[in-house]
Amino acid sequence: MAVEFYPLSQVRSLAEALDLVRQPLPGKVGINVDLLHLKRSGGDVSELAAVRADLIRYAQYCDGAATVEQSQWEWEASSQRVLPGAGVFDLAGFARALPPNVGVSVELPQEDALLSGFAGRRACAAGCHRGTASDRCGTIRCIAMRRVDFADVIGATVVGTALHR
Repeated sequence: MAVEFYPLSQVRSLAEALDLVRQPLPGKVGINVDLLHLKRSGGDVSELAAVRADLIRYAQYCDGAATVEQSQWEWEASSQRVLPGAGVFDLAGFARALPPNVGVSVELPQEDALLSGFAGRRACAAGCHRGTASDRCGTIRCIAMRRVDFADVIGATVVGTALHR
């Protein structure tokens, strides 16, 4: 089981999520780290790198602008994320901060692309389903459960070397 923090929720930061999972059932509950939520909560990859590996159960990649007005955070998180490599987030640092065998996905809701009919074509062109059982070309959430799949999604030039440390 994993707790996901989100700055607009009751568990607003990495520190609050860690406090929560350490209390009731040590070793049974961990955290899901979404890079967007880490950045918008004021955290950074150095804070994540200091977390015990057994507490990190899952991670979600995306990219984003350095800052976004807080009034736009909910929209950004649920409807308009930035493709990895098209923003300013430290994707390679995020990859290095994660435990070696943690499950990962790329979370990319892109409402504008979906409404224009482009989301599925762009996802397939990026190779998001290569080597997986999925062939859902119309998806707006490109899931790549293994690190090697993630490298296929965004290309080795962005964070590939960090993913294969």
